[in-house]
Amino acid sequence: MMIINCAAVILIALASPATAPDGPPEAEPLKPLFFRFDAETDKVHSLPVRVDASTEDGKLYDRVTADADGDGKYETPIKIETDRSSSPGRMELSFPLELAGQEWRIDLMGSLADPLSRPFYFHWTGRTDEFYTWFINGKVKPHATAADAAEAKAVRLGPPFEYRVRSTTRGPNALIAVGLTDGNGATMRLAGGTRGGSRDGTESNISLTLSQGGEKRSTLSAEYG
Repeated sequence: MMIINCAAVILIALASPATAPDGPPEAEPLKPLFFRFDAETDKVHSLPVRVDASTEDGKLYDRVTADADGDGKYETPIKIETDRSSSPGRMELSFPLELAGQEWRIDLMGSLADPLSRPFYFHWTGRTDEFYTWFINGKVKPHATAADAAEAKAVRLGPPFEYRVRSTTRGPNALIAVGLTDGNGATMRLAGGTRGGSRDGTESNISLTLSQGGEKRSTLSAEYG
């Protein structure tokens, strides 16, 4: 009788399904992201860029390459700066670009959860021997393939620009905010000369004329920013 009972226990154990280990499923490797950056001088200059992971497990975007000669191969490495203090599951990536005879700095910030489904926040800085400017809080969409990036709207560095005006109230006071924006929705935060490595002291004032019903009310002047 004891032998039969032991055999029954063994058969029941073999028939029971294996229990899955506890814990979240392992994240899939990050997929490459493709962008196209444009800048204009005498003509429009374009630079396709790929952002991907340098390891097979692909848990961190830590490599940027460019197709500098337009042959479809991303073989020009770009030195990057990664913010190690970023929270888990997010990306904060900075890298330089040489485009249209100028030096640019690109900052990309966003979530690593399905990064192809949502835009990244985007800052850019442009610099020449005489001038620099810094735009913040734009949004750019990454693409799954180089072909998609080539067909879609490029990330535009520089003009065309436009002023956007927003009004609100704070208690009894009326507030008017004016920002110079680019085609990515980024707003100019700073601009100035680069002589001596600092601003050259040039004033940057904005004058607004307020009107209602075609009747001029008042003119306001303030320093940008």
